[in-house]
Parts: sequence; structure tokens; C-alpha cells
Amino acid sequence: MRAQSKRRSEQTSAAASWSALGDNVGYPFPPTAVAGFQLGLAGTVVLASDAGYLGARQAFMPNYQQFPLLVVYCEVIRDVVRSLDFAREFGLWVTCRSGGHSTAGYSVNTGMVIDLSRMDDVFVDPVAKRAVVSAGTTFGRLNAALDAYKLHVVGGGCADVGIGGYMQGGGYGATSMIYGMNCDCVESVLIALYDGTLVEADATTNADLFWAVRGGTGGNFGVLLQVRYRLFDLWQVWGFGIEWPLEQAPLALDTLQRQFTGSAVPAKLGVQAILGLNEHQEQRLMVLGLFDGTEDEGMAAIAPLLHVPGAVQTASTTGTYTDLNEELFGGDPSPQPRTLADSRYVSATLGPDGWKRLVDLAGSSPNAANFIAFEPYGGTILETSATECAFIHRQPGFDVFVWVFWMNDDEEAHSRQFLADFVALMDELGNGEAFQNYPRRENERFRDMYWATSYPTLQAVKAKYDPTNFFHFQQSITGSAPPPGTHLLVDVSGPIVASSTVFRPEPVVQYGPASDGAAATGAP
Repeated sequence: MRAQSKRRSEQTSAAASWSALGDNVGYPFPPTAVAGFQLGLAGTVVLASDAGYLGARQAFMPNYQQFPLLVVYCEVIRDVVRSLDFAREFGLWVTCRSGGHSTAGYSVNTGMVIDLSRMDDVFVDPVAKRAVVSAGTTFGRLNAALDAYKLHVVGGGCADVGIGGYMQGGGYGATSMIYGMNCDCVESVLIALYDGTLVEADATTNADLFWAVRGGTGGNFGVLLQVRYRLFDLWQVWGFGIEWPLEQAPLALDTLQRQFTGSAVPAKLGVQAILGLNEHQEQRLMVLGLFDGTEDEGMAAIAPLLHVPGAVQTASTTGTYTDLNEELFGGDPSPQPRTLADSRYVSATLGPDGWKRLVDLAGSSPNAANFIAFEPYGGTILETSATECAFIHRQPGFDVFVWVFWMNDDEEAHSRQFLADFVALMDELGNGEAFQNYPRRENERFRDMYWATSYPTLQAVKAKYDPTNFFHFQQSITGSAPPPGTHLLVDVSGPIVASSTVFRPEPVVQYGPASDGAAATGAP
């Protein structure tokens, strides 16, 4: 109560200060309006005149510098609705931010940023194996909550990525070949539309929106507030690492593609690979993975990789998923101030000669910190069809992505050229598609690359739920509804069904440890 009283006092003081500024402060809204807006929130409004503004406007990709008029740190659903009301009243451009990790810098704008990072509740029902997760929740927090019940949902390796943008882009993780993409684990969502209407979407209610939000990318249809996940039993797993010198990397990648992608994936196995620096600052191909079983079973599953000449096993360890996910896949992928990323999907079997072209490119990097990584597709990912939701990338063998870094102008020119060389090569070797979780602003064909034949249906859903194009950015779903007669993948003719209830399962358990595995009941 004391902390709440202190925060309320700070909010009241800020509102009074804004009211006293006068009307000529360069904002498209009077200070008295923003003061009243602040007083109606549980969260916090940050203006350019506030001490915390420089930190509030920053996102994960530092080369995209934007200066929003205000950042709103929402703490409850009502804050989001009131922020949308304020934005509509004063004609503000709105961007939603969950973890702020958009690789194209789409987590910030020059209008209003609705920041959801304080909306990080996790409610777990360990009996039904379901969790309701607020959109600002990071995977570090979510994994810690689920670990208490020995449960799991597919997630990324970076602990401070928020679920909101990750899920809406599809969401690949170390266990995707075991359980599918993160969006495949979703049973329902709660979304605030542009006019403040709250809607639940699942397989039967607002089903067209449910189809679109799973892969249609964030910031297109509304503000994602909560996600209901289906959970899986997962506790102790075996983790491993294997390395090869670059000379043997093409054969290792060929083996990885032929025997560890598509329908050939061994059960209970998840792997990823990277061409980059190992812990000894040596250029290597590194394959890292998790196996839901014993070490002996895991060693048998990865035997074809260990038989590739030059293989050196660098890790063999058993622990919880959360511990090994951080140990093997965690860490900051941005060791230098500025960075760019991009991706391409590969469907064709390239063979050692094809992979050698990519390995040679990696070896020619002007900056040793630059890396090329590989996310194999197959296993359970194949069980969801390319039309079942807006995430269409079901058949490719790999998502291949690159990160480049620089410290100064000379390094920037060289790293950008390396990125351009990667794109040119992968446009030749790939299938023409790219992973929407790694957007890059220069991808002019992004509609075909991210969504392909799903795009007309996404346009129809967009026109229905956001008819004024209130939510928009450079690579958003825009334009009018497709012409009559266009084949759509889902029926968009039904009415929008508003929600009148708080979205959560019963019984629920609030975030925290489980003492003996028994579930507490009652609403949080």
C-alpha cells in the first residue's frame, strides 16, 4: 500500500507539473489534457520533458532512433483502453511495445508508444496445463513461472524478449520441432481494438482474428493483452553442443539438413546452429540442442552429427529446460552498439557445395562478431498446415538468419555490405520467404516474403477489425479489403463479438513456486 501511495503521489505531482506548463509546449494536446490522462491511469505517462524519457524511448535496436511524443507504461487493461481513447482524441500515431525487440525498430514511433512491459502477469493452471500470460511478460519470467510446475511452452533463447511480438510473428524456439511454433500453442487471445473494444478470439469466437494474429505480426489488428497457452510436461532435459572447423562445416550442415529437418527429425529433439565465434574466439560451426530424455538416448539421436569428420562435442549436460535454454541459447546477441538482422528460408537440399558458399561467406565477414544462424524446421511444426493460421512457413528445411554489427562508419559500411552479400546469396539459395520475427525495413517484397498467399485474407481481417488503419507501420498490413471474389482462407463475414468478461481460466494459480505440485484454486 505504501508503494502504491508513493507512486500515486508521483503521478499526481507529474500531472500538476504538466498542467502548469501552459499551452505552448509543442505538443498536439494541451498539458491539462495529458495531466488528466495521467490521473486516470494506474501506469505512468512519460513526456519528452521528463527525466526518464531518454530511456523510455529506447528499444533493442539502437540504430533506429525515434522520439515519441509520449510513452505510456500501462499496468492494467484499463490503461490500454484509456491510452487508445487519448490517441484517437488527439490524432496520435500508436505503436505497441511488449519487449521492444523488433529487429526493424518497429517498437517505437514518433507519436504514442503503448508500453506493456509492466503487464507481465502469469496465471498457471497446472491441472489443466494451461497458462494465461499478459503480453508484456518476458520469457525469463514465463519460464521461471512454468518451471515451478514442470511445465513448458515454446519460447526463445533471449530472456528479455516479450511474448507479444514473438507470438504474433510465429515464435521459433529450441523446442519447436518437439511442440511446434509458439503460436501453435495458443488457444485464445484477448485484444483491445482501435476503438477500445475488448475482444476474445479463439477457434469459435472471432475466429478470423484468431487466425490472423498467429503469424500476422504485432501492431496490425489491435493491442494484444493476454494469451492463453496450452502447456506441455517438460522438466529435466539433456543439452549438448558440437563444433566443427569451417572446413568441415559444409558437410555438417548437409547432414543437419538431410537428417535433422522435415519429417526426418528424431523425436524429442530440438537443435539450432550458428556460424560464428565460439567461447575461444574461433570461427566455428556450432550445433546446440536439447533432448527430452536421457543422455544415452540423446547421444543415439545425434550420432549422425557426431560421425561427421571434425566433430568435437563441447557440451553434455542435464538440467531443467530453463537452465539449459539460458546456458546454451541465451546471451545478448548485440555485443556492439549498432546492429541489423535479416533472414531467408531454405527449402531445397543444397548439398555440401551449396552450404560451402554460405560457409565461405561467413568466413569472409569483415567483423568477427557478425554471425549466421540456422533454425531447422520439421517435426511437430509440420503438423499445422500452412493455411491453419497466418504463419505459413511450415515446409522449409531452415530459417537462415544473419546479424551484423558495427562500431563506427567504416565498420558500418563493411557490415552492411556483408549483409547485402548474404541477402544476394540467400535470395539465390532460398525459397523467396523470410521469417517475420526478423523483419528488415529494406525487404520491399515483405508481403510475399512474410505471408505469401495468406496476405489477401490478412487484408480482409485488417479491414474488419481496424477499418481506419489506426495501427500502421512501414511493413504493416495495409490497404482496403481484397476485391469481391478473392479466395480467403477464413470466413470474415461474421460480426465482431465484444468481450464482457475478464479473460482467465478457473481455477488459476498466480505466478510463484509450487510447494508440492498441488494447485491452489480461486481467481487471482
